[in-house]
Amino acid sequence: MASVGNEPNQARDISRSVAVSSLNELVKQGVLTELQAASYQDKFQRLHEAVVSVFSNEKFLIGKARELKTLYAEEKNKLDTQVSSAEKLQGEQEQLMKECKAASAKVSSLSQERSELAATLEELLAHKKDREADLKERHERTMQEMEPIIAQLHSRIKDMGEEIEQLQDAYKKETRAQADYGQKIERCAAELSMLEKAKANQRPNVNKACEEPDRIRSGIAAIEASKQKLEQVRVCVCGSCIVCG
Repeated sequence: MASVGNEPNQARDISRSVAVSSLNELVKQGVLTELQAASYQDKFQRLHEAVVSVFSNEKFLIGKARELKTLYAEEKNKLDTQVSSAEKLQGEQEQLMKECKAASAKVSSLSQERSELAATLEELLAHKKDREADLKERHERTMQEMEPIIAQLHSRIKDMGEEIEQLQDAYKKETRAQADYGQKIERCAAELSMLEKAKANQRPNVNKACEEPDRIRSGIAAIEASKQKLEQVRVCVCGSCIVCG
């Protein structure tokens, strides 16, 4: 009888059952919420425990019936002396039969509920299949709609790559031109420096050249004065000088 008590405890574990695995899969796919899955699992747990309990009771009752049958056979031989005990046993037997009938009715009800749950599970699996087909169709349609856009993006990326290469070439040319212009500026600066040095070296000559006209004008004035004096002397010699009379 010890094995009879252990078997229901092992049978009550539904964590590895197909129904629980299916409910977990439906939750992952978003067909059921965790609350709905927990409700279905709770109902299945109660149904499963009831079935296990009924089967355990039936097994126990069968064993009990066998024991009672043996006892009834023994008591039947002592029927004359143990009529009261036989009547009591008969009452127990009738009670057990009633319990068997009630358990059978409960089993029938649980079987019907289990059939309903199986139908619900089948409906959910069919709905899952339809959803998967719909998602696949949407995915294919989306990919078809995205193909032209992706092609345009690739083309645009290619054009932008060419534009970048052109800009890089132009930048290189501009850099070279700036380098050449910088070299020209350096040469001009060097030439300007040389010109400044030459100007500084020629400044004394320029100053001297600026003073030369003054000396020339002084010489011309002296020559003019000498000329006038010579004219005066010539006039005097000719007898035209008023002073000389």
